[in-house]
Amino acid sequence: MLKVGMSKISHGESEKPLDYHSVIYNVKGFADVEKYTPADCDLLYLLLDDGRKKMGWWTGQSYYGLRLRPEDKIIGWKKCKELS
Repeated sequence: MLKVGMSKISHGESEKPLDYHSVIYNVKGFADVEKYTPADCDLLYLLLDDGRKKMGWWTGQSYYGLRLRPEDKIIGWKKCKELS
């Protein structure tokens, strides 16, 4: 799994840290949680498996949010640009 700000990706003949512009997003703008993790404590929109969206953040270990329930399954994320 690649982490924004920490993982290195190839950029021509050199390497650079993975940034949000280098992450591959789906048509709706969400990144796959199986492939990418956001930077720690960045505010995110989280896409749940039932299609709902909730706000939360990545703690470095797991996704956390005041309205997230333990049974919610997160399948995608995108950075909340309005509040950053």
